[in-house]
Amino acid sequence: FRSLKLQSGLRSWQARRQHAGSDFFGAALIMRQKYKAYVSIFDEAISSQQEDTNGSELNQAGFTNAMAKAHPEASEQQVAALWKGVCEGTDKSSIDLKLFCLMVQACKAGDDEAAEFCDIHVEDYKKLATSAGA
Repeated sequence: FRSLKLQSGLRSWQARRQHAGSDFFGAALIMRQKYKAYVSIFDEAISSQQEDTNGSELNQAGFTNAMAKAHPEASEQQVAALWKGVCEGTDKSSIDLKLFCLMVQACKAGDDEAAEFCDIHVEDYKKLATSAGA
């Protein structure tokens, strides 16, 4: 009888492990493992923010500083366009870890993907790279 309980417990544990990431905590762990470099930049920006956004999301200044480290090729104007596009598109005034990682990945993938986050044409996004001394 005892071995049946142990086997049942083992099967339950294995099933939970197979579905890791299906809950919020599991998803956060997966993000932290997959994007270690971006996560450390995000965490550093969170800890240096002046304005508190509940300790888990970046405000505009924190996002700007984090993007400068994560994707230094982006101009200030491009980063501002990313912020504006995402905040307007999501009706939020801060950016969480998952969204930050996705945005950095999009920027690294190319101007087409980054422009999608800005919700502007790719030509307009490219122009932002050379405007205002960038």
